[in-house]
Amino acid sequence: MKFNYQARNQKGEVQSGTVEASSREVAIGLLQKHGLYVTILEETAAPPFYAKRVKIFERVPAKELVLFSRQLSILFKSKVSLVESLQVLAIQTKNP
Repeated sequence: MKFNYQARNQKGEVQSGTVEASSREVAIGLLQKHGLYVTILEETAAPPFYAKRVKIFERVPAKELVLFSRQLSILFKSKVSLVESLQVLAIQTKNP
């Protein structure tokens, strides 16, 4: 299930986005783990399978690729496994 959220961080700044979780409670827990205080959480309706755009051929901006590479390098140097590193980076990446 996907949820649209609006939340505040510890500085009081408003952030919004989408989170994927198995339930509403799990979604709130994930956001709280990232230091966010949820103010609005709504389940999104899933689009029909034929309406999804395939992003295989879209170009990733160089800035994001450099940031991803640096973060992955740091995680490897910290002896974090590849699977766990990719999971962490997938959560943090704005352009999956």
